[in-house]
Amino acid sequence: QGLKDSMIELLSNEQDYTMRHILLDAMLPIFSTETENWPQLLQYIESLANATDEASIELFLSIFTTILRYLSINFVGSLFENLLLKAKTALSTQSIPVILAGSNLLRAILTLISTEKEIIISVVMDMLNAFYLLLKNNSPIAGEVLNDICLIFTQNTNFFDNIEPLLQQYFSIITDNSIPIENRCVCTEFLCTLIKQYPKELEAQ
Repeated sequence: QGLKDSMIELLSNEQDYTMRHILLDAMLPIFSTETENWPQLLQYIESLANATDEASIELFLSIFTTILRYLSINFVGSLFENLLLKAKTALSTQSIPVILAGSNLLRAILTLISTEKEIIISVVMDMLNAFYLLLKNNSPIAGEVLNDICLIFTQNTNFFDNIEPLLQQYFSIITDNSIPIENRCVCTEFLCTLIKQYPKELEAQ
């Protein structure tokens, strides 16, 4: 218990983004066995839930990304809509750490939890729009957000009944001459994922 209290204190006092994630990684063994028996952790997360500063928002999203797999399905279900909304909202901010944390949480949610096709489609299109803007702004996290999108496709087979809107978005990215060609090359990962998931539809194109 003393160790758990100390880890939360360290996490709450650490302002450096990289160090916070090193701490989260160090806490993984504790998360794996203690998450649901750790009221102080849940209280700390609750204290971050309504914070408006960038560091707290990023930390809230990152903690949930880390502990999601260790929470009961019923507990996650009770938080599902709120977590989804917070993560999607993060994508529209101007903060690179917050955008990345939101993308990571969306990937974690949709690779661990089954949900309706419409929800997955909405999330993927929002993430793809965020990726497009990141690519246009030459952001260093664009590839990481695209990787999250590809992992969602890998875990959720054929959730698009009509992939035409998805393809239109993809083609608008790869044909946008305002994006340097070396940046657009990262899109090949997404194309490979689409070919694996929708071979017949892609062949028709």
